[in-house]
Amino acid sequence: MTIKKLARLAISIFVLTGVAWPRERVWAELKKDAQMGLEFFGGDRDNAKFREYRYKTDAIVGANLKLDLLDNPEGGNRYYKVNLNARTQQDYNLGFQTGSYGIYRFGLSLGSMGHNFAFGAKSLYDGIGTANLTLPDDLQTDLSGSASTTDAANRLRAYADSAGSTDLALRRDQIAMDLAWDVKDPIKVNLDWSNEKRKGTRPFGATFGFGNAIEVPEPIDYDTTNLNSAVEYKGKSFYASVTHAFSAFNNANSTLLFDNPFRIADSIHTRGYSQNYLNGAIAGRFALAPDNSFNNLAALVTKELPAHSRLVTNASLGWMRQNENLPPITTNSALATAVGYEPTLPRNSAEAAVNTKLYSLALTSKPIKKLHAKAHYRYQQHQNKTEEMTIPIWVSVDVTSKTNASARYVSSIKRSGGLELAYDVAEKTEISLALENENASFNNGSANSENENVYKLGLNTKKIRLVDLRFSLERANKKSDYPDYTLANLELPWMRKYYAAGRDRNRVVAMVGAEPLENVGVEFEYIYGQDKFPKSEFGLQKDVHHIVSMDVDWALTEQVRVTPFYTLETYKNQQRNRAWSPTGTAIGSPYNPAYSAI
Repeated sequence: MTIKKLARLAISIFVLTGVAWPRERVWAELKKDAQMGLEFFGGDRDNAKFREYRYKTDAIVGANLKLDLLDNPEGGNRYYKVNLNARTQQDYNLGFQTGSYGIYRFGLSLGSMGHNFAFGAKSLYDGIGTANLTLPDDLQTDLSGSASTTDAANRLRAYADSAGSTDLALRRDQIAMDLAWDVKDPIKVNLDWSNEKRKGTRPFGATFGFGNAIEVPEPIDYDTTNLNSAVEYKGKSFYASVTHAFSAFNNANSTLLFDNPFRIADSIHTRGYSQNYLNGAIAGRFALAPDNSFNNLAALVTKELPAHSRLVTNASLGWMRQNENLPPITTNSALATAVGYEPTLPRNSAEAAVNTKLYSLALTSKPIKKLHAKAHYRYQQHQNKTEEMTIPIWVSVDVTSKTNASARYVSSIKRSGGLELAYDVAEKTEISLALENENASFNNGSANSENENVYKLGLNTKKIRLVDLRFSLERANKKSDYPDYTLANLELPWMRKYYAAGRDRNRVVAMVGAEPLENVGVEFEYIYGQDKFPKSEFGLQKDVHHIVSMDVDWALTEQVRVTPFYTLETYKNQQRNRAWSPTGTAIGSPYNPAYSAI
């Protein structure tokens, strides 16, 4: 952490504590806990997993500081807290809290952390960190004169060997405030606000065609604000709350423009899909994460009922909006010449809108001494209100133009319900049975509808002293109503998307927990799972997995615990694929029934 950063941090602590802390309190009367430590990194800059959540990682050795202060004058409800966690890698979290027990609580926190994706990444581009990545004209001129793919690769290699390097990383700076106020028993109000700024770069996949996929540094300049509020009523047998959540996201970069190393002038030809040194656009463009907002209003009611019963109801409405300007159809000026005019979109902005609804009802009851029952129902709607549009001219990887494409949006409604019964068959032994059903319908989805039934059987016993045994079986069947895919369309014939494919599922879970000694706990778990997709002609056909885990909790002393664990996961998947020509005249082509069975 630099001197400037340390100064800012010290000033923040001074301001927060100096303004709000009572002057009559002295350091000796505070409850304090301070820790300092050293971290040794070993200079291993390639250990991305260890360094992912740290901003600066150049140093071999780093220092960290943890400080906790609490002031709670005797005989009073007022208190003050300060918490600080900081590293010399410029990562820190500073929190201040004050309040009066049973009346209010106010908190303020500041934080900063980093994400590291790659160290010393080579790149030919200038303008890294901006939305416009450029290449020298002489490089593009040289590579566009390549005589073959081999020649193009050899020329590019010479430039790549001397390319500059950069670290791909971003920084997250956060500030948050929260307020809890007991207005008047039993009414409480909660309000919290937070803002996060992300700045830096990260890897981003781009392409100029099937024969030229590249990785470029994406500029990250995000600003996210969240505001949540809630009013609660907590009675003896009745609880109710109304909450509102708001989130706004802003991206300073709406698109990313990047030069094509193999082109110095725009041109078009179908060979541009694979031979980019012969044809293609001088630059590519991708849309980045758009500005958007989200609002959600929710209400929750819980009511105690007779016969040891409780009813919980929940309802929420959500609004998602996004109206980013749509980027131009293409970067290739030669396409406008080919079609005779400059292609345009039916509208200039996305005008995207999605509304959501959620209603749920749950009833738990113990009608007789040994029987526990639970029934639940859930309705969830995702309604895409974005107006569909037809694009008269669209392009493929900025090389060729095609006509009349329609933007279609998926909407869905999911309904689920279930009943669970548990019965105490003996002392400390319970057997349970659960039945669940989920039904979904889609508009413009891969499947028109889905229906899944789930059956569960469980056994839980503590009959054996100091031993807890749990065993469960699950069987699920999902059926999907697909349209007729024997004809060519936007999805491959005979293909079933994973999330919507019909599926048969079996699952077994066995767990044993024991305390052989007073200070030792042992837990063993085994999971077996099998998924089959009987209606999928291609793609994933079957999945079988075994998971074995064991962990030990050994309390050596009140301050020292040892927790070794072991996990083994084994997965075996069966997939089916087949190659064919989209022309419909090749052996095995599903586009033509005459060839599909061959």
